[in-house]
Amino acid sequence: MTVANDQEAHVNDDIWVRWATHYSEHGIDPARISRDGIICQELFEKAPRRILFVLKETNKYPGGRLQDYLSKGPKSQMWYEVSRWAAGLLNNFPPYDEVDHADVLTHSIHSIAAINLKKITGGASAWWNEINLYAHLDSHLLTEQITLIRPRIIVACGTFDILLWLLDLEINPKNIQSRCHHITRDDMLLINWRHPARAAASSSYNELRDACANSLTRL
Repeated sequence: MTVANDQEAHVNDDIWVRWATHYSEHGIDPARISRDGIICQELFEKAPRRILFVLKETNKYPGGRLQDYLSKGPKSQMWYEVSRWAAGLLNNFPPYDEVDHADVLTHSIHSIAAINLKKITGGASAWWNEINLYAHLDSHLLTEQITLIRPRIIVACGTFDILLWLLDLEINPKNIQSRCHHITRDDMLLINWRHPARAAASSSYNELRDACANSLTRL
């Protein structure tokens, strides 16, 4: 690990220490925290685009690190979908048949960052009020975590509405139905997308490609 990565690891460890303290102060067991963020620092730094997927919560995965869960590549249908979308966004959407291979999907998932708004695990269905409550409770730490990741593209996987207030983003109401929003202040692309549990492989990949066709050229 390089010196830069040592410093990065120290910063990331520090935020989780503070998250644990924050939860303890609110009567929440910090051992239940699921850590997330950049999956592989080395590949993330080499990636052509810094991409962050923002999801809701883990599914029956109390504690642990997302990086460990995905160390050998995607392990569930949901993460296969994220891997396909990541492969498209990283590589300007080659044909789906070129993407849907184990080595491509593993490299792609290791080249991104992914976080959940709620760090405490949930079940098969997310309760929106609870996700919103945790995002509000953890807002200072969530915004810091996103700032540390420094994404150029944020894919809001069913989390677009929360990200608007969490990151204090200015979106023209006339364009609210658009999938892609260029945030001039941060020179960043925000993609209003579906949750990967509600996707259908090639069709959702091609739909995301079409939605981003003109926007990726600006990054």
